[in-house]
Amino acid sequence: MKDFTCGYRAYRGSVLVSAVSRYGSRFVEAEGFPCMADILLKLRKQGAVFGEVPMILRYDLKRGLSKMRVGMTIRQTLWLVIKRRLKF
Repeated sequence: MKDFTCGYRAYRGSVLVSAVSRYGSRFVEAEGFPCMADILLKLRKQGAVFGEVPMILRYDLKRGLSKMRVGMTIRQTLWLVIKRRLKF
């Protein structure tokens, strides 16, 4: 299975320095899983270019259940995208 939400990403240092300079302590405002979308939306606004390579995970070897509350995560992420689009 391919997983685009694992949270492992590499960023250029110059891009992060620029983002922190622009947003300060508001660079990462969202909590939990939606924080990854928050970072990407803000970096995209700065003109950053993205590329991702999915990780292949073996969920059949994983112990325990996922900690992600899917419904809540979807709502939080959609709300975040709406806020960023409407700029409030």
